[in-house]
Amino acid sequence: MFSEQLSEPRILLVDDEPQPLELRAQIMKLHGFSVLTAEGPMKAISMMAEKAIAKIHVAILDYNMPGMNGCVLAERLRSVVPDLRIILYSGAVDIPQGEMKGIDALVSKSDGIACLIAQITQYARVGTDPPSTSRPARIPIFRGRTDDGDPRLVVRLMNKASMLLRYHSTRGT
Repeated sequence: MFSEQLSEPRILLVDDEPQPLELRAQIMKLHGFSVLTAEGPMKAISMMAEKAIAKIHVAILDYNMPGMNGCVLAERLRSVVPDLRIILYSGAVDIPQGEMKGIDALVSKSDGIACLIAQITQYARVGTDPPSTSRPARIPIFRGRTDDGDPRLVVRLMNKASMLLRYHSTRGT
């Protein structure tokens, strides 16, 4: 349980698709989060063995990954860090409800990255125990507006992150 507001929440992003993973990481860094990435569940598990996972506040997991789905990985992560907040960020629409017990929130990829960032920010701001309901929380669709009501900021940040990713992929860094 977090007793105070986090100044720079540490995020673990887990996805088996490298380019979207890196793009999300760049966007989150632009929003002030400290981000670790894992290309798939096995990499996340090896990070657990290295104790890097103990410093994470929020884990964002894809559902469909080879070897282990996001819900199974959530249970493994939670066994190591019981107070870890876990968000399932997935495009899957047919996730069995029984698998979701280790998930604190479900954010659909179709809702966009802004909705995901809003959920992370809510966890960082509130700093309380996960919701006590048996169903995962689902926040309303975030329509790309920032707290000050300017929808252009989200678009500019996403464009900048996309440009950074293209630049680094062409340079091989």
